[in-house]
Amino acid sequence: HELKTYPSWVGVDLSNKIDICAAAKVWRAPDGHVHADFKFWLPEGRLEKCSRQMAELYRKWAEMDKLILTDGDVIDHAQIKEELQVWVAGESLKEIGFDPWSATQFSLALAEEGLPLVEVPQTVRNFSEAMKEV
Repeated sequence: HELKTYPSWVGVDLSNKIDICAAAKVWRAPDGHVHADFKFWLPEGRLEKCSRQMAELYRKWAEMDKLILTDGDVIDHAQIKEELQVWVAGESLKEIGFDPWSATQFSLALAEEGLPLVEVPQTVRNFSEAMKEV
């Protein structure tokens, strides 16, 4: 696939235990266009604890391959790490940005695989200038 030849960056937002984890991958094409893809994970056990309306939405998104339901009641960072490795394999990957809060084991495991990690704490200081451009 042609996108794999373009420089790419990934951002990961891990949930602590019970909410949605997200990853975004962006590629910059030589013509300046930016392409993006996304992955989202949620523990399947959470469907029993949220409203019926939200559970129906989550199931619909999972059926559409827009949401990955993980086993159990809490986020499985090991599963996300494995799926992330497959997702970026063969890419011209520049960096994987992640919020270091509650991500120590996750980041160490990815670093052991030789992936280029950069800490991006979710702070006003880090996001203020970028948000002014949006």
